[in-house]
Amino acid sequence: MGTFRKILISFQIYFAILVIASVTFLSVLTAKADDEKSCSYINLATRSRLGITRDQGNIGWCYAHVAADIVTRATRQPISVADMAVEYNHAFKTEGGASTVRERERQERDATFADNGFTSRAIHNIEKKGFCLEKNFRSYDGASKDLIPIHKIALDLKKTYSGKDAETVKKAYAEIKVIVPQMNIIDFSEVFLNSNSTNFYDNLREKACAPRIHTDRQFSSASPKTKESLEMVINSQLEAGSPLGIAIETSCMKSNGPVEKKSTGHVVSIIGRKYVKDSNGKGSCQYILRNSWGLNDGQQGKRYMTAERLHECFRRNLTFMTRTSRPSGELEVDPLDTSP
Repeated sequence: MGTFRKILISFQIYFAILVIASVTFLSVLTAKADDEKSCSYINLATRSRLGITRDQGNIGWCYAHVAADIVTRATRQPISVADMAVEYNHAFKTEGGASTVRERERQERDATFADNGFTSRAIHNIEKKGFCLEKNFRSYDGASKDLIPIHKIALDLKKTYSGKDAETVKKAYAEIKVIVPQMNIIDFSEVFLNSNSTNFYDNLREKACAPRIHTDRQFSSASPKTKESLEMVINSQLEAGSPLGIAIETSCMKSNGPVEKKSTGHVVSIIGRKYVKDSNGKGSCQYILRNSWGLNDGQQGKRYMTAERLHECFRRNLTFMTRTSRPSGELEVDPLDTSP
């Protein structure tokens, strides 16, 4: 009887261990399934007319690229990066809107092509005035190559061509037509002949961008403190159909090593998410980042980062669109339709 009882007890212990192991195994499988389910595939680039990944070249306009991406999604029309950046620089040059040492320095020089800026501020600076279409004031050549060198030629065009005869106007027009392809020679002549070397470029920009477009979308920003809150904001906006701009440490774009804190960072667009499994079958939810360093960067201009890595690299600010304006500090999930 004693032996039978020992066998029975051993069987009960074995059975209990088996049950616990089975429950644990099923819990792990369920958790993995839930993780994968909560990371349903989203790629806003396929339906937002964002176009090919662009290369900002040697000018620090990453913030303007991201601002243009967000507004492009809102308007469903490609927005000019160059107009966004130039308008931002002019705002701080002429309106005394500086709030940092870098921005105060910006006011002290001709800042048309100055580097660095804030995505949310770039959008707010111009949304009342209206946005310029990329096709009217070109930042790129139709591929990923930037046209900033041509914009710099346009800035000094009246110094290069001082005459007012038809031949001079024709030559000047040929020099910069690639950035204003919708403008005919008659409209160009009007701008050229009625501008001086100081205001020509801005007059050209305004003529090319007319009429500017508007959207009933509002644009907002948030500064989540924890990984969980950062992930919540990103997911809610992606699921609502809004790409986000995120400011991160530049070192995170160069290696997967320790984060290096610098005085200036980098801004990229978060345009989606994807559940990715490694060679060992371990899966994780990774966010799709659209960079502005050309097609040779990452995977055709895209990078992938987990929420953990984004939180490590985060520099304080997320920018996104909402349906209506809201008090600062609140978070709003945009009920935007996600149709193409």
